[in-house]
Amino acid sequence: MRGRALGLLGSIGIAGTLILAACGSAAPAGGGTGGGTGGTAQTTGGTTGGAAATGGSGSATNCSPGSAIKSDGGWTMVCLKYNEQVFGVSGAACAGAAQQCGFDQGGNTLDPTDPAWPKENTEVTASGVKFWFPPTGGGKTAVKSAINVGPEMGGTVSVPVPAGKYKSLGLLAGAGNSNSSQMLDITYMYSDGSKDQTQQNIDDWCNTSPVGQPGYVPADRWNNAGAPTTPNCGVFTYVVPIPGSSKTLKSITLVDDSANATNFEPEILALSLQQA
Repeated sequence: MRGRALGLLGSIGIAGTLILAACGSAAPAGGGTGGGTGGTAQTTGGTTGGAAATGGSGSATNCSPGSAIKSDGGWTMVCLKYNEQVFGVSGAACAGAAQQCGFDQGGNTLDPTDPAWPKENTEVTASGVKFWFPPTGGGKTAVKSAINVGPEMGGTVSVPVPAGKYKSLGLLAGAGNSNSSQMLDITYMYSDGSKDQTQQNIDDWCNTSPVGQPGYVPADRWNNAGAPTTPNCGVFTYVVPIPGSSKTLKSITLVDDSANATNFEPEILALSLQQA
């Protein structure tokens, strides 16, 4: 059973409210095309749930990967160990896979200075899913802020999670070089040794006609030299059912469906679990 694509995060509004809005931006070498405006939605920001990470921490806060950063509204926000820099540094080169830098293999990145993005290391709500938004570096510092499941990272990532019973997986994600036939394979591993498998299409970060429900809001993009370019690109919210909601989940394995696309590069910025 596949999940559904929901709405995206957007710009910061008054009193902690995030208002989704379109902005201007850039195109990757080998990435998707497009970049028109998407649907609008409203999300609510929250307070920080831990000490802010330093640039080299590789996680959303000073937390242990696999632990819960915070639980709110029935969602558990999971601490991730990031392996990719997807937000650029102004004027700095980003050489793609060679430097673990770039949303796609051309080294193109999201613009962290675009007001469409919420404050880094902050709780946000997108289409009812509570996420912990990753560090961005603010355009001045190189920080890892996503899990790249692409072939240059081996195509497989095991994500430990806080042991518990959950009914849905929430992902804040996009992909370089994606189309509707390319899937992220998801395996839920339970404490009793059993497992369930499913798939989710992760839309191209520059897709203006995403799979699932609309809600894509593009934001500015930088090329691999850290300069503005086009089209606008962004990320999506996905909710994927967990079949074994009566079992204790211990980890999730994500696999790039590289049988269909050797350049398919899913990027996971945040992962949350809905409590059963």
